[in-house]
Amino acid sequence: MGEIAYSVTATVPTPAMAAEYVEWLIQGYLDEVLAGGALTAEVIRPLVAEGKSGTGGDGSGGLADGMTIETRYTFATLSDFRSYEQHHAPQLRAEGLKKFGPQRGIRFERRLGEIVNRRSGN
Repeated sequence: MGEIAYSVTATVPTPAMAAEYVEWLIQGYLDEVLAGGALTAEVIRPLVAEGKSGTGGDGSGGLADGMTIETRYTFATLSDFRSYEQHHAPQLRAEGLKKFGPQRGIRFERRLGEIVNRRSGN
């Protein structure tokens, strides 16, 4: 089995809250996941064309029901991910839910998959 991709997508109700969430991620949370065994960590905010109907035409990157922020991690092996999930994730998830949980209108979706091919260009 190849490297593992782990993605967490947060749907956040307002651009201000999305900015707060991203700042929190980059000010320490990503480093905690890296310390827990991830090889890479990145935050992805969607780009939306100006004036596009129903997709936050204000340029905020918002969707009709809020903004989505994806955080993507890679792990060398499934075993490394399972170790992270068992030993590090519970505390990190609890911290995240305390600060950015359903009480603030944020929803999370997680996905796990095997990276079957990766290519890089120039």
